[in-house]
Amino acid sequence: MELFTLGRGNYTENDVKNAARAFTGWGIEKGEAKFKFRERQHDFSEKTFMGQKGTFSGEDILNIILKKPETAFFITKKIYTFFVNDTINVSDEKIIRQLANDFYKSDYDISKLLQAIFSAKWFYEEKNIGTKIKSPIELLVGLKRTFEVDFIDENANLFVQKILGQMLLNPPNVAGWAGGRAFIDSSSLLFRLQLTQVLFNQAVVEIDNKEEGDDNAQKYNKKNKQPLQATLNLKAFEVFFEENNSKKSNETSNKILAENIKKYLIQDDKNLNKTAFEENLNENLSATKEEFIKKIVLYLTALPEYQLQ
Repeated sequence: MELFTLGRGNYTENDVKNAARAFTGWGIEKGEAKFKFRERQHDFSEKTFMGQKGTFSGEDILNIILKKPETAFFITKKIYTFFVNDTINVSDEKIIRQLANDFYKSDYDISKLLQAIFSAKWFYEEKNIGTKIKSPIELLVGLKRTFEVDFIDENANLFVQKILGQMLLNPPNVAGWAGGRAFIDSSSLLFRLQLTQVLFNQAVVEIDNKEEGDDNAQKYNKKNKQPLQATLNLKAFEVFFEENNSKKSNETSNKILAENIKKYLIQDDKNLNKTAFEENLNENLSATKEEFIKKIVLYLTALPEYQLQ
């Protein structure tokens, strides 16, 4: 009720106690990932939940919760902050309430809710672009897809996830990861900004890790020097930005290329230091196309703006 459906303030301690009684007997079959209801362990007596009385089962509790409009609002707000903007103002609140109302009337049809969000004009407004901090997994997957990164040692995936603070299937608590600014701290920010440089150059990383029970992650736990060896495919990335610039000079072609790469990698460049970008571009104009692309990519992915989406 607190974390996944109603949110704080929409239930009482007595509701929690009676809900717990309704879920007695719920469990799993030993050795199998299958639900099992143990009738002899269930409390069949009368319970009071959300102002209603009855010999409620676990299913009844879920149905009562879903009949509360507060549940639709809570879920909608979570989805909105995840996909749109995690800073909610008055106009956002109004949008969320309308979405939640439609979501409730649709009998909690998630696909309709997502379609309404992704097809709305406000979803693409400037205030909602480049405002969300990429989670470590979003950052890592983005790099893998963009540059076809493939770690030679698969355990390196765990190492990067651990340093950045988000190991898949290993959340810090039942609520999951807080997200947003919680992913940015003094120990992980520098590694985030240097990650592309490390991958491109197969650099050696020295970092002090916390002890972990996972045997696979344990390999990277002690303070030691670990090369993050990986293969990349910049050729595929280069082809993606090829233009018919046969009549243009190499410098002009590279300038167009750099601009296109910037638009692709940086979601919102309004706060980008354009002078510094121009200086970096001009310094590398005479480089070969392959080397030029590498220099521009390394420059852009080391910027704070690349950490946003």
